[in-house]
Amino acid sequence: MRSTLVCAFTLCSAAPLAHAGQVWIVDDDGGAGVDFTSIQAAIEAAADGDTVLVKEGDYAGFHVFAKALAIVGEKDASIAVGGGSSVRGLAASQHVVLRGLGALHGSSADAQAATLATEALVIKNCAGSVWVEGATIEGGYATVGTYAFPSGAAGALALEIENAASVVLAALVVRGSSGSDLDDEFVTPNPGWGASAVRATNSQIAVHGCDLRGGHGGSNTDTDSSPGGAGAHGLHMIGGSAHIAGSKLAGGYGGFGGDGGFFGSCGSGGSGGDGLRVEGATASAETLDCTLVAGNAGPGGWDSSGPCSPGAPGLAVRVLGGAQYAALAGRAVGLALPSPLRELESAHAGVSGAPGSIAWLAYAGAPAQLELAGLVGVLALAPPVVLLPLGALPASGAIAVPFTPLDLGAGVEAALVRAQAVALDPVTLTATLGAPASVVLLDASF
Repeated sequence: MRSTLVCAFTLCSAAPLAHAGQVWIVDDDGGAGVDFTSIQAAIEAAADGDTVLVKEGDYAGFHVFAKALAIVGEKDASIAVGGGSSVRGLAASQHVVLRGLGALHGSSADAQAATLATEALVIKNCAGSVWVEGATIEGGYATVGTYAFPSGAAGALALEIENAASVVLAALVVRGSSGSDLDDEFVTPNPGWGASAVRATNSQIAVHGCDLRGGHGGSNTDTDSSPGGAGAHGLHMIGGSAHIAGSKLAGGYGGFGGDGGFFGSCGSGGSGGDGLRVEGATASAETLDCTLVAGNAGPGGWDSSGPCSPGAPGLAVRVLGGAQYAALAGRAVGLALPSPLRELESAHAGVSGAPGSIAWLAYAGAPAQLELAGLVGVLALAPPVVLLPLGALPASGAIAVPFTPLDLGAGVEAALVRAQAVALDPVTLTATLGAPASVVLLDASF
């Protein structure tokens, strides 16, 4: 088994790997061998196809525009990226990988400066693919709104995707931020609404092994009639398509309505968010082996007449405006691969799925987003694709296969391989295309 996977990550004539250009080292502490102390400076210096390797540290947000890059965090490094980041304007031939970047946060709202909380990551107007893997993504925090700036109380999306041809989200924890509470009616008029974890508009996305939760609505803790804020959605699709496998999608809960006391009236509770909301005649979504959780309704406040009405609860799945939704039968197929890896560094490939299913590891040098007749899922790899047999999954449903990347060759600093797990049910002969993962292979000198 080891020899099979050794061949998989070797730059031999049959191996469809993409050379990843020059490697730029980013470390906020500076020092010998470090090219830049900020991610943005490395992006600006890099050429199409380069790799940005981020060491442990705290970094400002970054912005990629019309450039093909792999931006990867060092394995097991503690990395935080704050202030909001984006990938925009990719041509069809340009692809971006963001992997292992720790915690990405948006900017927090500031009522005094009249600035809203911002998204942690925006992917917009991209004809090329964007893969986002192995990170925690959180929208910027809301603040207590004011009468002059009430919108500051609203939470922020964690991840916004708009007009993107192919986006892969894998092994992510994504949290829309919650609305702020109202604790003084003379300062702010209403509690804030929560924001969705992911909102995708007119885009094609694949979600594997992710945990998405919408932000909660703020509560009215004062004695007035303002209602609680609404909770938001785990994933909100507006047009476009989504394949979602092995993931949890949860709506945020609604906030508490205000109490009226003996002399005033109370406020109703905020509505709960949906686990998955699919909206619009051009929107479609399918789920495989997912947990979908509705957000709870917020309770109403109390006044001298009794309780006010609660908000409306969210739904596990809400389909609106002629959208289409399907829940697929079967088991999701997972894939775990470490990245980055150095030449001759021992590692393991982990594949999980239904016990007894026959597993393969597919890999290629370029991405795709293809639906193939007769197969469950979406092919994330562009031909030519190599298939490596791994055998039947044991009773535990998981295997870990050792492998060792060989030498990249003289003058090659890095290479990028994209892999995807595949499993075949030996009884029904149904093949499922599972989770994808990217691996950046580095020269041993890095």
